[in-house]
Amino acid sequence: MKERDLIEWIRGQQQRMPPELVHGIGDDCAVLDASSLRRLCVSTDSLVEGTHFRRRWSSPYCIGRKALAVSLSDLAAMGACPVACLLSLSLPPDLPDSFVQELLRGFLQGCRLWNCPLAGGNLAGGSLQLTVTVWGDIQRGEPVLRSKARPGHWLAVAGEVGLSRAGLEILRSENPCLDDLQSDIQLMRRYRDQRPFEALKAHLLPSPLTAAGSWLQQHSLPSAMIDLSDGLATDLMNLLRASNVRAVLETGPDSALAGRCRRWGITLEALLNGGEDYALLFSLQARRRNRLESSYPGFFPPCEIIGHLEKGAPAIFLEGEGERRRFEAQEFKHFSGDA
Repeated sequence: MKERDLIEWIRGQQQRMPPELVHGIGDDCAVLDASSLRRLCVSTDSLVEGTHFRRRWSSPYCIGRKALAVSLSDLAAMGACPVACLLSLSLPPDLPDSFVQELLRGFLQGCRLWNCPLAGGNLAGGSLQLTVTVWGDIQRGEPVLRSKARPGHWLAVAGEVGLSRAGLEILRSENPCLDDLQSDIQLMRRYRDQRPFEALKAHLLPSPLTAAGSWLQQHSLPSAMIDLSDGLATDLMNLLRASNVRAVLETGPDSALAGRCRRWGITLEALLNGGEDYALLFSLQARRRNRLESSYPGFFPPCEIIGHLEKGAPAIFLEGEGERRRFEAQEFKHFSGDA
């Protein structure tokens, strides 16, 4: 398919355009009317073949939808509501038209699911890579930064952690061919057991927590927040360094983290160093814990207290059964090191 034909094909897909988007696909630039936006948040991220995905394990539909989810997760961490997005797409010249259309179908379905219409972008030849830029708006209040956590604040996680890592381990051990998946329903039919299905869904078809992030921000609950893309421990360290505090995570048998390990059959190390969870980690003042636990909507992903912050140099400590030990985060490296 020629570039012009592909652009026309994209334009022909039904999209609901917000009033802020004055002009979308078809001109040299998209045009936003910023007069109705309070705090415009902008982020960009990329999915690169061989680094973030493999075609045998990820269908074009899954790749397209995940590419948008990854960038929207950054908006969620600031408490921003999606407004629109751009897609820069690099395509190998021998890629079949059917692959490209399925990739864009997945991407555009994500646009509809998460109310983030595609406003434009770029097409180029090269290795398979998707770079997505997203705009979001803070509807009231201020964006949630990483630097406002303080000693005495609680630490909480909204969403699942460790599941995506478990899904990646299934892919590594079983090496399944999942290059034709077109929905999570098809994935469920292949993996009828709940654990592998949920793990593979978390890795291949993650959902950004934009609604939960916006709700938390609008209710002034987080003092600091970050999305979990590189693993709970690694991203927690990023938050600790920004706020210059240290964290103590509760890991005893009755703790939230231990419960999640049991529920999904994963180790504590896998949970802490998982990567690509796209959950939300946030701190909150002690006086706001009751409000979080009493008012957090039950239809959002689970939200639990996992520890607290103390004065001291940025570091992570695990505390359980009367013992405390320091934990060193291990960087999540996607597929590097695989055969």
